[in-house]
Amino acid sequence: QQLAATLLRQPHVRAAVQRRYRSLLVDEYQDTNSQQLALLRLVQEQSAIGITVVGDDDQSIYSFRGAEPGIFASFRRHMPRCQTVTLSQNYRCTGKLLRAANAVISRNACRVPKHAWTSNAEG
Repeated sequence: QQLAATLLRQPHVRAAVQRRYRSLLVDEYQDTNSQQLALLRLVQEQSAIGITVVGDDDQSIYSFRGAEPGIFASFRRHMPRCQTVTLSQNYRCTGKLLRAANAVISRNACRVPKHAWTSNAEG
C-alpha cells in the first residue's frame, strides 16, 4: 500500500491510472485503513473517476488489522462530491431480534446514524 501511494504521488502515474479507469468499487469499506483511504483520495484527486463504496460501519471487525471504522463515518468529509445511499431494510432477522440488535448497536459512538428495520414476522 505504501508503494502504491508513493507511485500515485507521481503525476504521470496518477494520470495513467485516472485515464485507465472510469470507476472504482470498494467493498467492505468499513474495514478501510488510512493507507487505503490515501490511495482512494490520490486516485480521485482532480479526476472524474467515480468511486463507489459499500459497507456497514456496524460490521467493522478488522481493527486488529489496522481498519479504522471512523473512516466510514467521515466518508462525506473525505469525498465531498459523494452521494450517500443508506440501505436499512434487513431481510434475514425477525423484528424482535432486530430491535435487540438496534438497541445494542445504537450505543456505538463511532457510527453513521441509521435504524435497521424488517418486514419479517415479529418472531
